[in-house]
This record gives sequence, structure tokens and C-alpha cells, in this order.
Amino acid sequence: MVKSNYSVVDKAYAAAMLDGEGWMYANLITRKDTGWSNPAFKIGIANKSLSMLEWLKDSFGGKIYNQTSNGVYAWNLTKISEMLWFLKNVRPYMKIKCKVADIMIDVLSKRVDGIVNGHYTNRMTNQERNLILKIKELNETQSYLI
Repeated sequence: MVKSNYSVVDKAYAAAMLDGEGWMYANLITRKDTGWSNPAFKIGIANKSLSMLEWLKDSFGGKIYNQTSNGVYAWNLTKISEMLWFLKNVRPYMKIKCKVADIMIDVLSKRVDGIVNGHYTNRMTNQERNLILKIKELNETQSYLI
């Protein structure tokens, strides 16, 4: 069961983990048969402390995966509504990856508004495509660092 009330400390702790050990992933997946591009999003935090990641899962939802054979686990959010809710709650406490978080919130807000019965009601706009490419650029160059 996901918690419904969060202290400032909970949000700040999750923000620090995302800033330090986490990622906000956005990519365009192009279908070979049609040439259409669909966005793919993921938020995650990797760590060897399974108990810390279980706290994230219990607090904010998502899933935990055994990422590698060296004992590193990953907590992931992949549902648009969960990612948007999480980012809106932790963003005020972030210090490093603020640019990426702001763009992700913008893109995810457009996506969640376009969902009806779990399906997108319209294709990706050029603005969304450009924002996703900006997220990729910031992540690849690490230019979000202060």
C-alpha cells in the first residue's frame, strides 16, 4: 500500500536520492514498420540498499528490479501518472537535476492529459518531441549539473 501523506523530510530524502543515484529517462522509440515515434519514459533510482528502495516503493509505488549481479537494485516508476505525481512532490527539494525534472513534468503533463482509457488520444506533438530530445541531451551531456 502506497503512503498517502508525506512529510517534507520524505519528499526531500526522495529528491536527494533522485538527484544523486537516480535518472529521469525519456526517449523516442521509432517503429520500423510505420516510422512513427512513440515516447518512452522512466524514473529510477539505483542502490545496493534494498531496504531504501523498498521504502521508495512503499512510499511512492513503482517496482524494484535486481539490476546487476553485483547486488545493485533499481526502483522504477513507469506509469505516467505516478511519474508526474512523484516529480511534482519532490521537485521543490531537488538541487541538481532540476532542468530535467521541469521538462519531464511539462512533457508528462501533456501525456497524462491525452490519455483516455489507457490510450493516447493524439499523436506526439513537435513540442513534445523537442522536449524529449532536450531531456536526452541534458542526460547525455550531464549539463544539468551545477
